[in-house]
Amino acid sequence: YRITSVAEYSDYEERIELENRVWGVSLDKAWFRGKSSAPSYSFEWDLVVISPKEQMVAHSLVWRYPKIQSAEIDPLGMHPEFRKRGLSRALVLESFKRMRDSGLHYAYIASEAQDQVVSHLYSSLQPIELYQGYQWSKHIS
Repeated sequence: YRITSVAEYSDYEERIELENRVWGVSLDKAWFRGKSSAPSYSFEWDLVVISPKEQMVAHSLVWRYPKIQSAEIDPLGMHPEFRKRGLSRALVLESFKRMRDSGLHYAYIASEAQDQVVSHLYSSLQPIELYQGYQWSKHIS
């Protein structure tokens, strides 16, 4: 397995297919064009794991905010057939390394509190701070 960026791998259609497989959605090229045109998006910071058979199996999008020396990882996704191999952890650690090497000092990752798999991964990274948020909703019809 190797970690590279979408800029280096250059297969945008496979990146879209991976997102669909991971999240069970139906995204298309128009979605990717919109996402990749966001001000903080960078093809160099859209990281992916490539399997030995040259299949894209995981992604980690790093949104950099250099003015405040921080970044957010959102989303982090793993192809269902490749889970529980340590690849997500390796991808997050590589994201941290690249952040540090570029002069960033703080990383932020959010998750659903009830997702025990993700919570276990993020806890294993030994965060220095943990915040629990609230979500408000209102039935408006």
